[in-house]
Amino acid sequence: HRQTFEALELAAEGVLISIGRQPVMHAEEYTAAGVAFRKKGIEVDDHLATSVPGIWAIGDATGKSILAHVGIQQGIICAENIMAQPGSPLRAMDYSVIPAVVYSIPEVAAVGRRTRSGALSARGSRKSGAALSGRRSTRGGTPRS
Repeated sequence: HRQTFEALELAAEGVLISIGRQPVMHAEEYTAAGVAFRKKGIEVDDHLATSVPGIWAIGDATGKSILAHVGIQQGIICAENIMAQPGSPLRAMDYSVIPAVVYSIPEVAAVGRRTRSGALSARGSRKSGAALSGRRSTRGGTPRS
């Protein structure tokens, strides 16, 4: 239940689950341009440069993340790197600070560094459930201790 957060039983004829996305790949064009790519997308380095000098890639095309806020940040970093003066250091994209959210009731979110297994590391990370949800507080709920 949204207000009480108590479990409810719900009967239904079916459940629709939609997962996964596939990138639109233009393999012939990438190959013709000499741009390295893989099944998930165009290969880029930490600065968002491709294997061909002067060609950069951001967003879903890289296969790094399908989240809009990641693509926006990649765009900012990529633009700064494109405009960087020769010899000056380039900015790297830091994927360790991308929040992960499960839109459920209650919502769950995590941000921080992850181990190789994908689990959040104990250092420099934070998990949050309904108790810390600002949305819950603004909807009349009271955070639990």
